[in-house]
Amino acid sequence: MRHRPAVLAVALVVCASAACGKKGNPLPPLRPPPGRIADATAHRIDDRVELRFTVPAANADGTTPSTVERVEIYGMSAAASVTAPTPAQMIASKNLKRTIAVRRPPPEGKPVAPADEGKPLPGDPATYTEAVASGAHGTDAPVRYYLVVGVAGRDRRGAPSALLTVPLATEPPAPPGLSLTYDEHAFKLTWTAAATGLGFRVYDADQAGHPTGAPASGETPLQSPEFSTALTFGKPRCFVVRALAVTGPTFIEGAPSDPACETPVDTFPPSPPTELRAIPEEGGVTLSWNAVTADDLAGYIVLRGEGGGDRLLPLMSAPITATTFKDTTVVRGATYVYAVLAVDSSPRQNRSAESNRETVTIR
Repeated sequence: MRHRPAVLAVALVVCASAACGKKGNPLPPLRPPPGRIADATAHRIDDRVELRFTVPAANADGTTPSTVERVEIYGMSAAASVTAPTPAQMIASKNLKRTIAVRRPPPEGKPVAPADEGKPLPGDPATYTEAVASGAHGTDAPVRYYLVVGVAGRDRRGAPSALLTVPLATEPPAPPGLSLTYDEHAFKLTWTAAATGLGFRVYDADQAGHPTGAPASGETPLQSPEFSTALTFGKPRCFVVRALAVTGPTFIEGAPSDPACETPVDTFPPSPPTELRAIPEEGGVTLSWNAVTADDLAGYIVLRGEGGGDRLLPLMSAPITATTFKDTTVVRGATYVYAVLAVDSSPRQNRSAESNRETVTIR
């Protein structure tokens, strides 16, 4: 019984140091994790793979603003004969390829902080590109797998994206027979589909056939082997075509076709004027006609012949822009035949066919 006060004193000291019976500050409630990235796609072009996706704009329960703080991208390779990995196998630190930080919207009226410049917002598109190398063909040809997931604070991950499967050893053949023609409005390309079930993309290219820039035909694959695009006369342009195999969210573009190049020359005349009218008046013959619609119209040339001959000669050396003209060089008692031509502004000064002819006898 002599030791009990000492024991009680020790217990009091321990209790006091640990703040026995007192509660700490409560932790803030956990918000739901980010929503699932449902639009992730993989695009393999030559020796690179590009992933495209949208940063989650909402949370897993549909609430906003999104809690997403970063997006994690995982990737790994395996032989085609091996069973595809599960999401749990993919989400391992050794497979983490990149983390994309997501910025929060700045307060209204405030500029973006320098440290946040270049970071996507929730709801923004994002991309990730990595170089790849094809391996051996056959049953053990390599396959690249990718998975994308949004992450909130305290490492709370949302549901992972669909598993993206990218074969590295196979690709569609280059389309043969690329042909390039043009008219006064547009280039027209046609080619042969080397295999069924493929889409196509058309690219501008240099004269060596190396594609440049984004697809001239747009991101949506063409479903038929033809494409048209506007032209500028005198401006050279080269094109190549790639075949595209689409399997779910995976797009694989094959090698480019041989290039087709052309410098378009304007050899296309305007339409002829219509409804030419010739009215003899005091002091001459007044001519009028319907205007021609053409973007490169320079004007009109009035033609005149005498008597019953078929040969008509121009009455002016340069085109006029008006759709009326008075011929004051007529002689009383003579018979004249009139017609009008439209002329464009190209270096060749292309001339249309004649309008209808009008015959007038000066009384």
